[in-house]
Amino acid sequence: PRTYAYYLRETGGDETAVTLRRTFGIYARLTMPLQADVFNLTTPVRFSAPSAAVGNANFGRISGAANSSRDIQFSGRVDF
Repeated sequence: PRTYAYYLRETGGDETAVTLRRTFGIYARLTMPLQADVFNLTTPVRFSAPSAAVGNANFGRISGAANSSRDIQFSGRVDF
């Protein structure tokens, strides 16, 4: 098996997606399905590498995240 330098490796990109869906009956043939999607739910924040520009005011400062943010989207429609 392949080994990494000094047995170090970066954590994997585990992204968990969750979908909740419910259909509401309004009339006999009229329904309204609602859906909520959550992407990257359980992944903790991984910070990006510190700035390595010597002499810069931001030297050694971590200014962002290396993974994507949690995204939530809602959707609905009317079926007839």
